[in-house]
Amino acid sequence: MFLLPLAASSTQVPSAITSALHQTKVALGNPPELSSWVNATDPCSWLSVTCTAGVVTAINLTGLPSTGASTPVPPVLGELTTLTSLTLGNTVLLTGMLPLEWASLTDLVELMVSDSHMNPSLSGPLPSSLSLLTGLTSIDLSSNSLTSSLPPAWSSLANMSVLNLAGNSLTSSLPPAWSSLSNLGVLNLAGNSLTSSLPPAWSSLANMSVLNLAGNSLTSSLPPAWSSLYNLGVLDLAGNSLTSSLPPAWSSLSNLGMLNLAGNSLTSSLPPAWSSLYNLGVLDLAGNSLTSSLPPAWSSLANMSVLDLAGNSLTSSLPSAWSSLVNLGVLDLAGNSLTSSLPPAWSSLSNLGMLDLAGNSLSGGIPPDWDWTGEAVTCTAGVVTAINLTSLPSTVASTTIPQTSSLPPSWTATAPAGMPALHFLTLALNTDLCVDVPTTGATLGLQTSSSSQMPVDSKHFLDDDNALSAIRERAANAGSGVGHRDRPSSMSQNAESSNRKPTGTRLAN
Repeated sequence: MFLLPLAASSTQVPSAITSALHQTKVALGNPPELSSWVNATDPCSWLSVTCTAGVVTAINLTGLPSTGASTPVPPVLGELTTLTSLTLGNTVLLTGMLPLEWASLTDLVELMVSDSHMNPSLSGPLPSSLSLLTGLTSIDLSSNSLTSSLPPAWSSLANMSVLNLAGNSLTSSLPPAWSSLSNLGVLNLAGNSLTSSLPPAWSSLANMSVLNLAGNSLTSSLPPAWSSLYNLGVLDLAGNSLTSSLPPAWSSLSNLGMLNLAGNSLTSSLPPAWSSLYNLGVLDLAGNSLTSSLPPAWSSLANMSVLDLAGNSLTSSLPSAWSSLVNLGVLDLAGNSLTSSLPPAWSSLSNLGMLDLAGNSLSGGIPPDWDWTGEAVTCTAGVVTAINLTSLPSTVASTTIPQTSSLPPSWTATAPAGMPALHFLTLALNTDLCVDVPTTGATLGLQTSSSSQMPVDSKHFLDDDNALSAIRERAANAGSGVGHRDRPSSMSQNAESSNRKPTGTRLAN
């Protein structure tokens, strides 16, 4: 969208500024959308130009369509020395490096050359000369092809509050010198090729609220010193090569709403001390090498809506105390080594929409207290002996199921009494769990073992990825207070574990 023109000012814009604007129009290929940019008229009346007291202060070329040909970034914009805001998002296909001439824009406060449609393709290094623009508060150069390292010289940008360099090809390390950016609140470096360690020196970034470093090649440990980032609300480090343990000291991050550490090589145990993270709504630790038990103390995380611990090496039992997590919408514990039976107390998890316990060593049966299932399936010596089919929807072919079996009527009830939000339950590959309910259609169904007594087609799960994604997004948005891995989601690059793909079945309402 273009900014509407302001009324012509009584103060005449200097001819040098008018000339620079006209040269910019020519450099962009004289697009018809800039037909109002005529030398004989007042630039303050031009579309996409904003003036303050007769001074050109902002250029916004958002939405300027591409002609299909690439256009070098116009160096002449550097002559617009009165600019405080320069936006080239969703515009023509810009190529080349950021011009060194832009270092003369000393009044610049906001700089954005980015595009959600990946149109701009800036290349080359980040110019250290931008460190001269000490008034900058926001830089967005995301979704380009920028290379080389992060300039330590940018540590002089003391007013910087938002820095987005996601989706480029930046390499080398995270500069410890950036610890001087005391006003930095949002830093997004996701989707690059950054290496080295997480700088402990960044613990001084006291105003940081969103930090996204997902999808890089960062190594080393999680710095306990970051426990001083008290304003941190979103921390996404997924999809790196981070090692070592989860720092108990991070229990002081009391404002943390979303923490994503999935797809790393983290080891050791789940810290019971994290039970003090009362605002935590989304915690994703999937695809690591975490061991030990599930902490009963986490039952105090009352705002938790998404908890993903799949693809680790967790052991011990399912904590009955977690029945207090009444806001939990997604719980994924698949691909661990959990034992014991299913806790009857979990029947109080009324908001649970997705529960994945596949690939563990659970035993027993589905508790009768899980009211949505009604009575438990009858087992004899670990073999299903009774499944009630009387209320099974007609879309399921009865010929594929033993005629003597029975399925509890409440399993197909339109208004289940308990756990009413549960739409996705997977208990597969728990060979000692005595429940096996077949299905051949997109209706109610769950399966928990590979019993040879059941037909082959009943052993396949209905993988409803759209339904599962919707459940995850709904729960994540409710719990974290930020958009689904916008969280920062758009920002975040969720790393799924490469060693498991748990299957599941959507349950009919």
